[in-house]
Amino acid sequence: MDLDRVHRSRIREIEASLRTFDGGLPVLRRVVDGLTPLLDAEHGLAYGFEPAEDRLRVAFLHGTSTYPWSGYRADLDALVRRTPVGWANYNPIRPERGQQNRLTASPIYDPRRQGAYGEMVRRHEFAASGHQLRVLVCEDGALDAWVGVVRTDPFTDRERRVFGRVLPALRTRLSLERKLETSAITTAALGAVLEQLGAAAFVVRDPCAVVHANSVGRALLDRSRAETLEALRASRLGVGDRYDVSRIDAPGIPGYWLAIARPTDATETRVDAAAGRWGLTRRQREVLLQIARGESNKSIAARLGCTEGTIEFHVTALLLKAGADGRSRLIAQLLSST
Repeated sequence: MDLDRVHRSRIREIEASLRTFDGGLPVLRRVVDGLTPLLDAEHGLAYGFEPAEDRLRVAFLHGTSTYPWSGYRADLDALVRRTPVGWANYNPIRPERGQQNRLTASPIYDPRRQGAYGEMVRRHEFAASGHQLRVLVCEDGALDAWVGVVRTDPFTDRERRVFGRVLPALRTRLSLERKLETSAITTAALGAVLEQLGAAAFVVRDPCAVVHANSVGRALLDRSRAETLEALRASRLGVGDRYDVSRIDAPGIPGYWLAIARPTDATETRVDAAAGRWGLTRRQREVLLQIARGESNKSIAARLGCTEGTIEFHVTALLLKAGADGRSRLIAQLLSST
């Protein structure tokens, strides 16, 4: 397929957005915003469903900003709640095999179709007399999202092929999001573990983009971002020793790694300064040093030859003296101090 430079550039931009987790606009909103001009369409739209007891409801709906989609979403939600299946020419729970991940061009509204769907379509100007080019993005037979564009005139075979160029990256991204969603508990647990380390910890995407940091890591980034990123990069390449680095190996998630700060002599210097500033006892200073090096209460107790309950007592005293509301906040204050 012969594509001009502008089309190739726009396709690359959409593919790049599908590979990026940046906390900005929802990725499907960015996709429809990119597809709409790419395919010379008037509107772009993406939506999906989720079960609600014995019914369906609209889980999300993202459309280009040129249309008031809130009314369409409310109508669609009311429709699928009343009639989970049978209102569309596909099964919205588990689309027919021949419709999964396949681009389809058709009129939006078929005058022969009666009932609530036809009434809903007629209420919305964008859909009443237009054409759509859409795909039902599915994984393991289940619908992840309806993604498409609409306009007054029919879509051409060439525009179908252009859309097809974006489809592999779109399927990969939605598959990844589903995996991340289903592992939400594991993800939350990982975040909690990183917070308890006491040392700066980062999840980094190649070449060196921080996608997650615990509170100690965020304090470092706020204080000296350029220096911290350079130290992460050096440790990743094996030419620096500030961080212990491990690759995160997971199907479909290439190029991610975990970096945890190693103890340094600078830690003792900061702990000594904090001990004077906060009026710490000798034992409290020893406990703070071990916390700063990422040790757990149990390991600190073994190292200092006392009970875990005694260490918990010292940690509580440290938090009170430092005015911190938790262990990670304590370390963040320690690292952000001069």
